[in-house]
Amino acid sequence: MVEKYSGETIIALYDVKDFELAKLYGVVQIDNGARIIDFVEKPEKPSTTLVSTGIYIFSKNILNMIEQYLREGGGGDKLGEFIQWLYRIVSVYGHILDGEWWDIGDIRSYKSAKEALSRRLCYSNDTSCEETTLYNNA
Repeated sequence: MVEKYSGETIIALYDVKDFELAKLYGVVQIDNGARIIDFVEKPEKPSTTLVSTGIYIFSKNILNMIEQYLREGGGGDKLGEFIQWLYRIVSVYGHILDGEWWDIGDIRSYKSAKEALSRRLCYSNDTSCEETTLYNNA
């Protein structure tokens, strides 16, 4: 994603392939050039399963637009709503992630991601799972 950065705002996207799961995220539609053409934060009826991962690359001029967003009544702690506002004003592009992505926004999903990553490290290093720990106290 960083390699493709050319000064435009980029959002990392992931296809969760599940409409029920997509309800928990910002749902995104992109055009053929990967420009975001629709962004709905936590929709009741998602139009797609392509979601925002919460990974963003902003240029300095976009960061300066946060004040305008707040003056217009935008929420100060909801970045998804900022993106929903922003894509209507400037071009915002999506970058679809390959492979796996884990949301760690709550303790259950964090533990699930930790277990999956620990298993992967265990098998990729050809060690027993008992020998491999990933922040056991977390």
